Amino acid sequence: MFIRIYYLIIYVIEGIIFSQYCASVFEAPKSKLLKNISVAALYSILFLISFLQSPQLNLFSFFAANFIFVFLIYRPVWYTALFHSALSTAVMCLCELIIIAIVPYEAAFSYEGWTEFRIWIIPVICDKIIYFFIMYLLGHFSGIRHGKTAQGDRSVILFTAIPTISMFVMLTFLYLCADTALSPKVELMVLISTLLLLALNIIIWEVYSHNLEKNEKMMDLQLSLQKECDTAKYYKMLIQQSEDQSQFVHDIKKHLQSIALLNEKGDTGRISAYIESLIHSSALQSSSQICNNEFLNAILARYAAQCRKLNIAFRTDVRNGVCKFLKENDMTSLFCNLMDNAVEATAQIPGSFIELSVSERKGTAFTIITLPNSCRKNPFAKNKSGISTTKPDKRYHGYGMKIIERIVRNYNGEIQNYYTEDSHTFHTIITLKNFQNNI
Repeated sequence: MFIRIYYLIIYVIEGIIFSQYCASVFEAPKSKLLKNISVAALYSILFLISFLQSPQLNLFSFFAANFIFVFLIYRPVWYTALFHSALSTAVMCLCELIIIAIVPYEAAFSYEGWTEFRIWIIPVICDKIIYFFIMYLLGHFSGIRHGKTAQGDRSVILFTAIPTISMFVMLTFLYLCADTALSPKVELMVLISTLLLLALNIIIWEVYSHNLEKNEKMMDLQLSLQKECDTAKYYKMLIQQSEDQSQFVHDIKKHLQSIALLNEKGDTGRISAYIESLIHSSALQSSSQICNNEFLNAILARYAAQCRKLNIAFRTDVRNGVCKFLKENDMTSLFCNLMDNAVEATAQIPGSFIELSVSERKGTAFTIITLPNSCRKNPFAKNKSGISTTKPDKRYHGYGMKIIERIVRNYNGEIQNYYTEDSHTFHTIITLKNFQNNI
C-alpha cells in the first residue's frame, strides 16, 4: 500500500517539475489555484493509467497531460503547447534511458534480497532527479531568452550541483547495498529519505525562483522610479524651455526697439552683431528642429543646448518617422540615459563630440540607434564584466545601463558596446523591433 502511495507522490512531483518549467517559460498563469488543482488531477490520472502496464500508453498519456496542462493554464497557441509537451516527453524518455544505462537491471534480479525497493524505487528517484535537473536548465535558459531571468547568473552553476549530488548519493547507495539485506523498517526509512531528497530539490528550486522573482520585482520598482525621475527631468526640460521662450517673447519688443534705434543711426555693423547674438541665444537654440518627433525633439534639443555650454560637438541624424512605436516613458528613459552617459564621458575632453543617428532598416521592422562619443579611457579596461564609471558614488554605477538594457529587451532588441583605442571613441549600437510594423 505504501509503495502505491509512493508512486502517486512521484507522479505528482513530475507534474510539479513540469509546472515549474512552464513558470520559467510562460507568463504568469491565469489562476494559481487552477494550476495547482490541474497538476494534482492530471498526474493522479497518469498514476491510475500506469496500472494498465502499457509503456506506450503511459508515454502518450504523459505527453497528453503536459499538453492539456500548458494549454489550459497558460493559453498559448496550440503549436507552442505541442512543442513544450513534446520536449518534456523527450526529456523524460532520455532520463529513463540514462537510468537503464547506469543501473544494472539484469544483475539486480540476480542479487538475493533485492526487493522492489531496490530494483525500482531508487532508480525512479534518480530518474526524477535527472528529469528535474534537465528541465531546470531548459527553463532557466529559456527564461534568459525571454528576458525573465538574469543572463549570466552565476548562482545557476551552484544550484545545478544540488540535483547532481543527490543523484550521485542515490546511485552510490544503490550499489553499496547490492549485497546487503535490509529490514523492512530500514527500507521504509530509506524510501522516505529518497522522497525527502527529491522534495528538497524541488523546495530549493522554489526558493530560488521566489527570490529571483522578488529581485525582478525590486528591479522593476527601481526602474519605474528611475523612469519617473527621467520623465520628471523631461518635463523640467520643457518647463525651462518654455520659460526661456517666454522670456524671449517678453523681451522681443525691446530687441526690436533696439534694432530700430540702431537703424535710425545707420549703424549696420551693430545691427548685424545684435541680430547674430539673438540667433545664437539659448531660447532660439533650444527650440531648434532636430527631428519631426515632437517628444524626442524636445529631449534632444535640451541636450544640444547642454552640449553647447560644455563645448561638445553634438551632431544628429534622426530620420523622419522613427521611434513612434516607443512609449513616451520608454523614449524618455532610453534617450536621457544614453545622452547622460555620453555627456558624462565627453565632459572635460577638448574637441569632444557626440554623434546620434536614428534610422529604420529598410524592409524590416527594426530601428537602429548608433551613438559614438569621445571617451578618454577604455571603460572596459578595469572591468571585464561591464563598463566602469567615473562617478564619485560607485553605488549608482551601471544603473543607467540597466535601464537601457531593460528597455531594449522589452522591444526584442539588442545592444552592443565597444571601444576604439585609436580614435578614443566609445560606440553604442541599439536595435529595436517595431511590433506595430511586423514584416
